Amino acid sequence: MSLSPDLLQTIFSDLNTQQSEAVRHMDGPALVLAGAGSGKTRVLTARVMHLVQQGIAPWSILAVTFTNKAANEMRQRIRSQLGPAANDAWIGTFHSIALRILRIEAHHLGYGNDFVIYEPAESVKVVNKVIRKLNISSDTLNAKRALGIISSYKNSNHSPQDILADDAPFEREVIGPVYQHYQELMSSFNAMDFDDLLVNLKRLLSLDAEILAKYQQRFSYILVDEYQDTNLLQFELIYALGRQHRNVFAVGDDDQSIYRFRGATIENILNFEQHYPQAVLFKLEQNYRSHQTILDCANRIISKNPRRHGKQLFSDLGAGEKIAVKVLPSAEDEASFVVNQLGELMAKGFRPNEIAVLYRTNAQSRLFETFLLRSNIPYRVVGSFEFWKRREIQDILAYVSLIANPRNIQAFERIVNYPLRGIGATSVEKIVTVAMDTGMPVLEAAAMVEPDLRGKARKSLQAFLELIGSFNGGQDYLMGDLIHELVRKAGIERDIRTRDDENQAQSRLENIGELISAATAFDEKYPSEQAPIQRFLEEVNLGLETRQQTTDGVNLLTIHSAKGLEFPVVFLTGLENTVFPSPMSMGNQFAQEEERRLMYVAITRCQEKLYLTRAQSRTLFGKTAFCGASAFLREIPDDLTVKL
Repeated sequence: MSLSPDLLQTIFSDLNTQQSEAVRHMDGPALVLAGAGSGKTRVLTARVMHLVQQGIAPWSILAVTFTNKAANEMRQRIRSQLGPAANDAWIGTFHSIALRILRIEAHHLGYGNDFVIYEPAESVKVVNKVIRKLNISSDTLNAKRALGIISSYKNSNHSPQDILADDAPFEREVIGPVYQHYQELMSSFNAMDFDDLLVNLKRLLSLDAEILAKYQQRFSYILVDEYQDTNLLQFELIYALGRQHRNVFAVGDDDQSIYRFRGATIENILNFEQHYPQAVLFKLEQNYRSHQTILDCANRIISKNPRRHGKQLFSDLGAGEKIAVKVLPSAEDEASFVVNQLGELMAKGFRPNEIAVLYRTNAQSRLFETFLLRSNIPYRVVGSFEFWKRREIQDILAYVSLIANPRNIQAFERIVNYPLRGIGATSVEKIVTVAMDTGMPVLEAAAMVEPDLRGKARKSLQAFLELIGSFNGGQDYLMGDLIHELVRKAGIERDIRTRDDENQAQSRLENIGELISAATAFDEKYPSEQAPIQRFLEEVNLGLETRQQTTDGVNLLTIHSAKGLEFPVVFLTGLENTVFPSPMSMGNQFAQEEERRLMYVAITRCQEKLYLTRAQSRTLFGKTAFCGASAFLREIPDDLTVKL
């Protein structure tokens, strides 16, 4: 089919010169370096329509995205121009495309084509069966962590046999057997997890030359969105499918590659021209989002990265305002300043949802939430729970509540078997029934029931009661000390490090550190409080009760969560050498480069007004330390900023 000349003219009338050149490219590989806010989705959709106008059959076009939202947006835009023919193009995420092929071809791998897809929770249950079968202690490896490790191996294209041959004993003797048995059990269930969709598609294309040729011939043109976020397995799938026609059109931005912790391999985009020697390079450098001063700042920051394709973002929106920089004495002062500025901006007509407060770690949200609540300014935490509702915080608060009130049945039920102690649901139900029937405190009921239990359950319950009793109702403790000691004695930190992957564990431990800092601040605020534990819980509960749920509030979010979003006003906070760049990146060139890309992403979220703030001191895990300025802050030219 072909498009009418008028419709074709409409397509190109929306494109600038750089975009038009990329869209008009026909045969051979191409890399489109799409800078922040440069209209990459417009280019992808226009290319599909241009290919059809040139006589390319829609069903021979494969467009791969990373999210269903992006796929649906592309499909709708194309359908609005092409009509029903748009349905013939293969547009979807890596996983949905893999699923579509496997529904046709899975029998070649020994699966029924009616195989089921297991959600993560279902996969965890299967791993649990394997761990029990192999007699692996939960202290050595739990199912959730095992599944996370297996997932990372799959996405880096490592089979169970690879891990069984590993030099490291833990991988060879523990992870390898779990991985192997898990795959065997899933196969016997005629089931795949989400990672298996890609792994099995790769196996299929590797093992069956006829099927590989079939899909290589079918997909004469392949488009890939967010190419900088592809991992090794995804790269190999695209490379295999595109090897016959070589018409791979990759769109991405190496400067926005910030998901290394999820397995993204920036080398895929950096080495594109090595993988495809005849590749043509296009650069989309005109930004439609931000004023030039903001872009100059972003350009300066990212230019320090040695491994990148050079780009220089520019805008026709004018220079705009200078970037406001504010240095505050403490993190509390920083939060207070930001919230005061929010009030002034809203008084000038900015809506709350037009403003974003960005930070490097989730734990930093607490102070902003606290001051926003005090000022009665609506807010929403994007991409995470509010601080006081995060699981690890709720777990610790349940401990504190039970220490303060031996009658708190809800708190008892939540943490009597957390971390896992081997106290089963039947035992817990018996204790709660006794407490409710007799009216006695649940801890007394537990002590009464304890002699009736057997084996590990009895010993574990006894140890739990001794743990709670050792705090003597919390009367002899400062709150910061109580929580710090509780986390250690209860084994919470050890459990988090064992149960979660490295990044999740780090985030949760940072949240716990922020809780300890909040408790320490409470101690300083009420130095002579007679019953500090009760007062502390009252303040926490009061904040939770007064919080108004809203979808139209100031946006609080990490920089990672802000990727793909834009806001008229952005506050980029915590620009200190102890926070951002992350201290964990020190000594690691690749990690430091990714921190710089994070800074670039944060700056380019802003359209009009950008504020950069830092604190001279910050309390971490209850200890206050001096903070120097972030290296990123020091690199911004003075002529781009104004000091507040």
